[in-house]
Amino acid sequence: MTNRERVWLTGIVAAVVVVTAAWFWPSVGGQFLFWDDDIYLAELQQDRGVGWAFTTIRPFYYHPLTWLSYFFDQRVAGIDPRQFHITNVVLHAANAGIVVVLAWLVGGACGMTGPNRLILAGGVGLVFGLHPLQVEPVAWVAERKTMLCALFSFATVCAYLRGWPRSERGWRLATVGLFAGALMAKPAAVTLPMVLLLLDFYPLDRYRDGRWISLLREKMPLLLLSAGSALLTILAQHADEAMVEWQGHGVVARGLTAARGMVFYVWKLAWPAWLSPFYPLGRTITFADKEFVFALAVCVVVTAIVVVLRRRWPVLLAAWGAYVLLVLPTSGLGQAGSQTVADRFAYLAMVPVLLLAGAGVLALARRLPVVGRVVLMCLVAGWIVFVARQARAQIPVWQNTEVMWRKVLQHYPRSGIAYANFALELMRQQRVEEAWPFVVDSVFELQPDHPATRQAALALLESQVRARAFERAAPVARRLAEVQPENADARAMNGLILLKTGQPEQAAAELAAAIRLKSGLVAARYNLACAYVQLGRLPEARDALRTLIAKHPDMRTPARADAALAPLRAAFPDDF
Repeated sequence: MTNRERVWLTGIVAAVVVVTAAWFWPSVGGQFLFWDDDIYLAELQQDRGVGWAFTTIRPFYYHPLTWLSYFFDQRVAGIDPRQFHITNVVLHAANAGIVVVLAWLVGGACGMTGPNRLILAGGVGLVFGLHPLQVEPVAWVAERKTMLCALFSFATVCAYLRGWPRSERGWRLATVGLFAGALMAKPAAVTLPMVLLLLDFYPLDRYRDGRWISLLREKMPLLLLSAGSALLTILAQHADEAMVEWQGHGVVARGLTAARGMVFYVWKLAWPAWLSPFYPLGRTITFADKEFVFALAVCVVVTAIVVVLRRRWPVLLAAWGAYVLLVLPTSGLGQAGSQTVADRFAYLAMVPVLLLAGAGVLALARRLPVVGRVVLMCLVAGWIVFVARQARAQIPVWQNTEVMWRKVLQHYPRSGIAYANFALELMRQQRVEEAWPFVVDSVFELQPDHPATRQAALALLESQVRARAFERAAPVARRLAEVQPENADARAMNGLILLKTGQPEQAAAELAAAIRLKSGLVAARYNLACAYVQLGRLPEARDALRTLIAKHPDMRTPARADAALAPLRAAFPDDF
């Protein structure tokens, strides 16, 4: 690199970093969301330490570097959302700068020189920085992990391109270390070693003389790290029951979902309109869904084309293969959660697509007359302006939890998950009457068996119990217990409401069932004793209350004063 090129590259990196940070700065005013943010905040309030960060696999997976970044924010400003959002913006701006360097290195490996190489680097970095698909990971504190993972992943690729193929020991060690950092930020980087193998194919051209095995062998430290990260992720997701959303969706449904995601992200990268904070997972996904089948056909055709043309245009296979590999960990094949796709899943994967598109635009420009070049550049500039405006318009969507779910409901007006989470947010704001119809629709019609429905319904029922509106709450409580019979809290709530509406026999059955499911339910055991008293089954009431007081002696005080237990106290005065 000449001094002049170094100056130009440094200037472009600085410009992209500054523009990206300035463009996303409005997200700094956002609040924490009751959508994963609260999970992280709950742990931060426990005053966890560095050792804990490196030994826990929860929530979601093993990501100690993400925890360390949260600890840093907490030490700087406490639990202040502004500080957390500032760090997110800084990380994204840094990533945009690293992408400039990565694109410059890839361009050089492809044989590009002079202004074209700098234009490719600057253009790819700028679009990466300003694209509206990036709003979700930047404006959502819980997605810090995506940007940290990208930071180390991009640095891994840069280190690999810089020195690994020439067997420079320092760069090899840096590559392994940076890749370990990517995995410790988020395990979405597990496929990165295979991306490096694709770089060996093109543009590094290291596959000559049948070196497949040796190239694979040299990546063994990276592959072992990937395997370890994948194992920890499986353990963490099993512990958190993160795959419950995908129960009932078999191999076909997962394959169709993954194919749709592959097409979705490229389409939204090219035309980023109609973006939603959440894209709900359908109840069933089959070959009858034309949208999914069309996406599968597109993936098959594109794959066939790039394989056939691999010798003439190896860049197509390298770009498509890298894109697929980077999407794969968060595609339907392996993801957890209740979404089919998510804007944040394109954060890493958009880079190979942008590199291919940028190189294609430059190649086309070389073949056009001057007028054609001017028109092409105007079209590209107009598209970048459109992309930037879309990003700025998307930032307020993530301002707070209520606004976010309102946006989801605009796109998916009959999503049970959106209904339940929107109702939960209204309940947090004590807006019970506004939340009521959303809870009722979720419980009775839209998605009655979902965990979010249970949370929203229980919150609503608790408010009705406090207001002593038992008759109004009874149908919701009964339906929730019917559709979630293995949920102890739902059964206990239904039992309480049955007891308060004069149905002690049914209440006793529900409360007993709840205790069998979860023996530690204090209120349910107390209410069961009350139900037995109303039924005249005093010895059983005595046994239930004795068991409760033995574990919780403080319950003796309300038992002595409760008028509902007066017959029990009269029958067994020495026990109380």
